[in-house]
Amino acid sequence: MQPGPGTIALIGGEEFEPGFQEVHRSLLAELGRPRPKVVFFPTAAAADGPGVASEWGRQCERCLGVLGAQVEVALVEDRAGAESPTIVRTVGEADLVYLGGGKPGYLLDVLGGSPTWAAIAAAYRRGAMLVGASAGAMVLAEYMLYIRSDADFPPRRWAQGLDLIHGAAVAPHLNRFSAPRLADIRRSLDSRITLIGIEEFTALVLANDAWEVRGSGCVRLQGPNGERWYRGGQRLEAPAGPTLRLP
Repeated sequence: MQPGPGTIALIGGEEFEPGFQEVHRSLLAELGRPRPKVVFFPTAAAADGPGVASEWGRQCERCLGVLGAQVEVALVEDRAGAESPTIVRTVGEADLVYLGGGKPGYLLDVLGGSPTWAAIAAAYRRGAMLVGASAGAMVLAEYMLYIRSDADFPPRRWAQGLDLIHGAAVAPHLNRFSAPRLADIRRSLDSRITLIGIEEFTALVLANDAWEVRGSGCVRLQGPNGERWYRGGQRLEAPAGPTLRLP
């Protein structure tokens, strides 16, 4: 684990499916610990019904456990859970904090401004890695499409996210978007904001000014300075506009 602010990894989806294991392996290796402690939050999935968050927790345990991680599932399903001193202490011991997929609006409402989010922010400041998949990636940006339930599809409203990635919004599952739908999203977003589209089985890893694409898909950046596509293995300079902020 590096001193100072940690690395952020944004994942476009299908993170626990076969084919993404090597990306997880690379992220865990960068922590420099033989048995890194991962704290996984399936909070965004709690909006999808009873037992869904628990199942996502089990998937994370299976996937990262075989790679040598010690996985602690933080089963925070509501605001009361996000105020739990036990969860706060657990996060304080993490080498990697992982925000899973589901409904980003629900995740934001549960974690935003909570003691648990303060603990996650403190862990990031001291060097813990912060990983967000799908909804977990969306909520880390300055703006996010607000989706709290199935009634919010297609999403129409932008909300302020947790703003670790200032000047950006994240669109996961990019390969599932039609060109007209993606164009509608881009038009509805403030023109100064860079839209970071990430395909499934793909991660965009952000560390200071060095950004890298990992996995089998692509990342698409659309911002004030135009549009660029990047494939797995490509490194890029952080684009003008988005900046990593200490929370």
